[in-house]
Amino acid sequence: MTTERDAFVASLVKMTSVTNDRKIKPKNINCIIKLLELAKDQGNYLGDSWFFILDCVSKLEEMIFYGQGHMQDKDFFDHSGQSGVINKPRGHSTSTAAQRAARQAILQYNSELIAQHISMA
Repeated sequence: MTTERDAFVASLVKMTSVTNDRKIKPKNINCIIKLLELAKDQGNYLGDSWFFILDCVSKLEEMIFYGQGHMQDKDFFDHSGQSGVINKPRGHSTSTAAQRAARQAILQYNSELIAQHISMA
């Protein structure tokens, strides 16, 4: 029943919405809590499904740190050089900047919500 187990864990990870650009709802917080409980209680039986769980926990920890006011990994790099960017299209910068700002606002909201409800200790 490895296929069924992997499908269940993958579906549960998808329901956590830690990789989506949508606001997290209470049902997503409940899925995160259940996923962590599943990993703790049934860890010996998860086999290859650990990949999904560890990937989700990694993103979850990153969001918790960000929600607590810590810097993200990308904040440590200098983006002013723009070396390696070839033929950047013009005219799309305002919509791209607006989309980036919207994604950043959702990430901030999600990170703060997760940091309030989930403790990684």
